[in-house]
Amino acid sequence: MRQVPSVTGPDRTCTTFFGTQDSFDSDCFRFSGTSAAAPNVAAVAALLLEIQPHLYPDEIRSILQETARDMDDQDTL
Repeated sequence: MRQVPSVTGPDRTCTTFFGTQDSFDSDCFRFSGTSAAAPNVAAVAALLLEIQPHLYPDEIRSILQETARDMDDQDTL
């Protein structure tokens, strides 16, 4: 069975050390892809654990899924 992501994170993260230089901010280099998005989701999971240290991985996944915005929904802001 093929596994697919159940949540996604922000992409095109601004870094100061590599990526494509931002046309509006010369100090910002845009970094894209899973390697840019996954750390953002991991950071949210870490914040959840800071608030509730006894959460299980399945509970964290459930919270992320339940509070995520549907990216296929045209009305999502």
